[in-house]
Amino acid sequence: MSSRFTKIYFITADTEESIQACLFDIAIDNGLGNPQDWRSGIHWLNTHEENWLIIMDNADDPRIPLRRYFPPCEHGNIIITSRNAELQNAVGQSLELWDMSPSEGLQLLVKHAVKGPLNKVQHKHAAQIAKELYYFPLALVQAGAYILKQNCLLTYSSRLKSQRRQLMERKLTQFRDKYQLSVYATWNLSWNMLSEKSQKLLEICSHLHHEKIPRQLFE
Repeated sequence: MSSRFTKIYFITADTEESIQACLFDIAIDNGLGNPQDWRSGIHWLNTHEENWLIIMDNADDPRIPLRRYFPPCEHGNIIITSRNAELQNAVGQSLELWDMSPSEGLQLLVKHAVKGPLNKVQHKHAAQIAKELYYFPLALVQAGAYILKQNCLLTYSSRLKSQRRQLMERKLTQFRDKYQLSVYATWNLSWNMLSEKSQKLLEICSHLHHEKIPRQLFE
């Protein structure tokens, strides 16, 4: 794909702030020494008639006026990933992607969780874990990394249930669907294994844009 397009940019589209930060980075990456704001990125895309590609990822929030961040030009390409079905009315073409099949979900989990072939007992537990995570790719990858590190394929399911129960007892309101709860539960298991210093470092980074965090900031 990289040989087909002149430039490829990933834009985190879950908030307007993250979209604007990514557009600002586009301006910086293309030599605009003193860009005023995110509009400089839009200007560069609009004025450079190249076959660039923008991937707007996780554009799920219907309150974001996404078209505001489209360059007003005929050239270039934009791909949007979203769980907001209403966006079909804002784009030229759309394609609905279905969930992974059970066999695909199991294969993805095993790829990250185990080195070598599975025996029957391990296969049964892996299949159950994939089912409990609704075959969501991100949750499966995070669970697999945790299982590999902790060597806990046979006990992961019970740990996951315990983690979910703790999250539900907190009565957190941000979980809109099974996807968010599953991803957060698998991520939180890994978070709890980190040292206090590692957690503090990630907490600091969470206040920054996730790309190009300068080393000098910590030095």
